[in-house]
This record gives sequence, structure tokens and C-alpha cells, in this order.
Amino acid sequence: MESIRYSMNYENCSLRCQYLSPKPLEDEPLKKKILIFAQDTGGTKAILPVINNLIKNWDIDLLIIGHLYACEIFIKEKINFTKLEDVVDQIPITEENGSSLLNETKPNIVFCTTSNNRFDPSNGNIISASRNNNIPSFALFDHWKGWKRIHKGKNLKYYLPNILGVIDEKSRLFGESIGIPKDCMEIVGQPHLEQLFFHNAEKSYHFRKKLNIREDAILCTFFSQPVIQENEESIEFKSLLDVKTKLILKIFEICKKELQTNQQPVVFCFKSHPKEPDFSLPQKEKIQMRIIDNTVDSLSLAIHSDLVLGIDSMILYEAYFSHCNTISLRFHELTGIDENFQLSPRLLPEAMDENDLFGEINTMKESILNHTSKQDLLNYPLSKGSLDKCEGILKRMIREVI
Repeated sequence: MESIRYSMNYENCSLRCQYLSPKPLEDEPLKKKILIFAQDTGGTKAILPVINNLIKNWDIDLLIIGHLYACEIFIKEKINFTKLEDVVDQIPITEENGSSLLNETKPNIVFCTTSNNRFDPSNGNIISASRNNNIPSFALFDHWKGWKRIHKGKNLKYYLPNILGVIDEKSRLFGESIGIPKDCMEIVGQPHLEQLFFHNAEKSYHFRKKLNIREDAILCTFFSQPVIQENEESIEFKSLLDVKTKLILKIFEICKKELQTNQQPVVFCFKSHPKEPDFSLPQKEKIQMRIIDNTVDSLSLAIHSDLVLGIDSMILYEAYFSHCNTISLRFHELTGIDENFQLSPRLLPEAMDENDLFGEINTMKESILNHTSKQDLLNYPLSKGSLDKCEGILKRMIREVI
């Protein structure tokens, strides 16, 4: 039975939680400490299988710090953690704050996510503070896009950890093309997507009932992404539903035209991204679609949907690897938004325009109408053994520290 070591920091009145698990780290004679930092949703989900395995199987001290969206995931998954705001004086943290935190907690290595540092640079400053304090860091790059996460202004490698774990060879080659040294990157796959692929999620009758959606209805859900507008002075997130209302309503009309039957109504739901501001539709549009608030878990909503639509956010990959009927919309109106489709692996079924969308829905129509999962993703398309690869890097880094 695992025990938990708690220590009280009286200076800032924060409760620190460090896990102690029964199995020793193989061939590792000295107890070491890993500081784990997580910030954005996608990155937190990606490292969660690794965290769970560290808690269960490693005889090592873990200090887990959550910030922003990571906190919700840790709470849901019953991971004991410390909120960043409880251990630093200001949010977002600066490099100086990060250095103070590292000097106080004295980890041997840092394991963390990579996040959008234009919105909140805390994740990036943990990485840069680790570098400045000669503490090895390993960060997981959970998506194919979003390489601005390691940029600060014109410095394209400012937030680069000692080891950047990337999903595949395509990502590694792109990293090299923008100046990241080859020996700083290792292909590790994607632990969360691999876990989803090999563990079929179960549907619950109660999920739709809570949303007041008929069990026999054809549920089509559009997962949104924010429209990001930035300049040197500021960054602003706008609602896609606000900017592209007519397009999204048109997509719903296509779904309804192709899937509506006398026996099965089509319910079209719109799920905003956590970083999108609230947007209220006019009353006539409200009749046509359901707006799902962010208290509803996105992956659960996808799994209970008959058709999942969106652009290229991680939830689409989660849905696809969970064997849901999924379509990525590469409409020209959507491809030019921020980093959409940067380094796309082209794994998802795609629709380039309205005609393509008709065709893709028709291809999946039988599965959609029968509320069944897709069967065309038979083989896992990414690097397998991602959990072992991440743990291998952590073991190597632990053994290399003095």
C-alpha cells in the first residue's frame, strides 16, 4: 500500500505532497526527487499515464505542481498535487520565481508539459529556470503543432528543455528544421493516445440523460478552438462561434440533411475550448444547436457522440483514437487561424469543403445511425511503448545527476 509524505511549508502555508511508493527504482541506490509541473489540458493528459506509473511503481519523491487547466484534471483523477498559486508569490511566474521555487524544493530533475507561453509563460519559465539552475528537464510535446511553445520573441529555443519528447519522426525532423539540436529530442509517442487506443471506453446511459439528450438521437458534436489574435503587445482569444457563426450553422445543416430520419432526430452540440470567451448566440440560432458548457468533460462528450467534428485540436485525436466517428474540417475559412494544421500528421478523416463533408458523413453513415464505433483504425499508427520510453528517459536522467 503506497504511503504519502507530507511536509508543511510554514513560510507560504502550502501543503506539499510527496509520494513514496513501495517498489525501488531499479539499480538506483539513492532517493531522488522529481518535480512534475503541468499546465495545459492536452499536455497534462499526455503525461498523466507516466505520473500514475511513477506514483505506483517508483520509490522516489514526487512533488506534483498543477497550474490552470491541469488542476481540474488532477482533481478528477484523484492525484494529490500542489497548486502553483500556493507556492509562489505571483502568477504567471517569472524565471526568478521559478528559480526560487527550484531552490526551495531542490528537485534532481524536472518533468513537465509544454504549454502556450504567450498566454501564460509559467510552464516555459519553469523550463528556463531549470536550465539556469543546472537542473535537467524533460518536457513532453503532446501535439504535432504549437512549436511557438518553445519560442520567446525571436529566440526560437528559449523554452527548450534538456530533452524534448516528441510524438514521431515527422515532429523530430521539423524540430531540427527550426534549429533544435537533434540530441535534444527523443521520439516517445503519445502516452495518452496510446492508452485510449488500447483501452476501449465504455458508454453510460446516464451521460446523455444528464444532458437531456435522447438515447436514440443522432448526436453530432463540434469541438471548437479559439481564434487567436496577437501582436507584440498583447494576445487575445476570441470565440470561433462568434467569428464563424454562419459556417458552423452551415455545418450543422449538412449533418441534419444527411442524418435526419423520421425515427432519429439530429442533435447538434457545440463545445467551446477552455480558452475561448463565452459567446451568446441570438435566440433563433440557439434553437438550432446546444451549447455545452465547460463543466462537461470533453472526452466523455466525444465518446457519447455519434459524430465528432472540429478542426485539429487534441480532442479530435482523442476521439479518433477512442474509435469515434471523427472528421477534421480543413475548410479554407479555418486553416489560416493561428497554428491550425501546422505539421498535421494527416491521421484524421478530413473534409476540405462542404462537398467533402457530405462525402465523409456518407462514408460513416451506417456507423453513425447505428450508434457504433468506427472500425477502420485497426492498427495503432504511432510509436508504441510510449510509457516505457518516457520512464526510460527519466531513469537515465536520474542516474546521471550527481
